[in-house]
Amino acid sequence: GVQTCALPICFRSLMENVPSLAVQGYAPDGTVTFWNQASERLYGYSASEALGANLLNLIIPAEMKEGVAGAIRQMVKTGEPILASELLLKRKNGSHVPVFSSHALVNPNGKSPELFCLDIDLTERKEAEEALREQKEFFHLIAENIGDFIAVVDVKGRRLYNSPSFLKFFRKTDDLLGTDAFAEIHPEDKERVKQVFTETVNTGQGRQLEYRLVLTDGSIHEMESRGSVIKDGEGKVARVVVVSHDVTERNRMENQIPQMAFQDAL
Repeated sequence: GVQTCALPICFRSLMENVPSLAVQGYAPDGTVTFWNQASERLYGYSASEALGANLLNLIIPAEMKEGVAGAIRQMVKTGEPILASELLLKRKNGSHVPVFSSHALVNPNGKSPELFCLDIDLTERKEAEEALREQKEFFHLIAENIGDFIAVVDVKGRRLYNSPSFLKFFRKTDDLLGTDAFAEIHPEDKERVKQVFTETVNTGQGRQLEYRLVLTDGSIHEMESRGSVIKDGEGKVARVVVVSHDVTERNRMENQIPQMAFQDAL
């Protein structure tokens, strides 16, 4: 008949009802002796389907069976549990689920050793990680293909990211990471820009302003920038994203228009 789990009643009750931990008990040959409700939800097999079946056939992908069987034999032989790790296991419907899997070995007196697999579903975390990766790729794709200059700055004014267009504009070959974001600002404008940056960090409200930059060749460019904040989990400003573009030519043209109108009037 089907073996019963050797866990004490109190622990058995706890393991049967803990909602976020899928627990499977099994004999050294892989025969399932315990299958809690969380395992039913995670893998799709009811307890009546799982008990008495072989764990390797239920949730272990074919390409992993030989390795898992060897690890089980080693655990029984040495008494050392299999190292906890992230695994991609299979469900009843054939789909795969990412889990963090840890193991325990129980040796009740006078009985055969019983092994336990404890799995935590990582699906939501993996989906969040994938969404974050896609967001980063999307951001970099935009940053690397628009003409505006994008810089990410920490609250102390140190550069954490510079778009390729930014580096090209500054005629820089290195990435400038960790350097002072205010270094190239015209001396007459620097304190005003720093004050606006501090206000942005303190209030969390983005600001737009114009100022001048002095490049390494001595040329002066008029810039228009807007800062937007990124907050941490506690709601504090952690980063400032600065989007800038060169308005030197635009301002020159705007200044010429009144002069041209005045000359036409003469």
